[in-house]
Amino acid sequence: MLSISAIISQITVYFLAALACGAFVRMGFLPLHISCIAGLSAYAFAYLCGEGVYPVLSAFAGVCLSSIAASISGVIFLRVRRGSAALASIGLWFLFDRYVRTAEWTGGSEGLWRKIPCLSSTEKILLSALLVTFCALSYLLFQSTAAERLVTIQGHSPALGKTVIKSNLLMSMFIMNAIAGICAGCSGIIITLQMGFLAPPTFSLQNSILYVSVILVTGYKRVISIAVGSLLFSLLPEVLRICGLGNVEASAWRGVIVGAVILCVILLQIPRSRAASFTK
Repeated sequence: MLSISAIISQITVYFLAALACGAFVRMGFLPLHISCIAGLSAYAFAYLCGEGVYPVLSAFAGVCLSSIAASISGVIFLRVRRGSAALASIGLWFLFDRYVRTAEWTGGSEGLWRKIPCLSSTEKILLSALLVTFCALSYLLFQSTAAERLVTIQGHSPALGKTVIKSNLLMSMFIMNAIAGICAGCSGIIITLQMGFLAPPTFSLQNSILYVSVILVTGYKRVISIAVGSLLFSLLPEVLRICGLGNVEASAWRGVIVGAVILCVILLQIPRSRAASFTK
């Protein structure tokens, strides 16, 4: 059984990662490389702390790196959608996994074990709270900025030229990518603080699938729905352990349950899409 603080950290990680996935899904693709973005922030945070940089500054640098990486990856998906975007995001994850297993500053396949800062429980809570607050303020700023740009486009579209409209949309997408990177980066740092070490399996493709699954089941338009989905997904292994399953069995059955739920959601949406196509 995990401690209360570990459970809260796990729920926070799922929520921030799912929030980042929701921002990417708004642009029309499933971010199966979300673990890469979180991993970049986590590795940068651990490396800088090992070099003697203050943890808060290291966390800020890691979040900035993940935000830049998310913005660059968003440019790749400007002209790629649906299945091609999913394959491209998986390709990015494979590149990240190969890089962290061979790079020297990431510790290679052994990972980073000694560079993680030894913070007290209070310091970890304060740093995690600071990261969550930063994510919340960034998300609210994005909501207001995007809404203002959308009103500008809708209210003055006859007067605006195509270049102005396109620049507003591109800027909104760039901001959305940056906010997604901030949320994913903060989740990666919280994972680092919780686990106390970093290794390539920490940011696996399976974790990306679980984070995206939260959005597939609950949707991405309401923050409350994402929070509830994150709570259920993160607590599901603990519930299975209470039922008598071991750690490996609980993780395996979580995958089975999540897969079955996603399949049911997709099957339930097929009749609606067909009905909508007939009514058009």
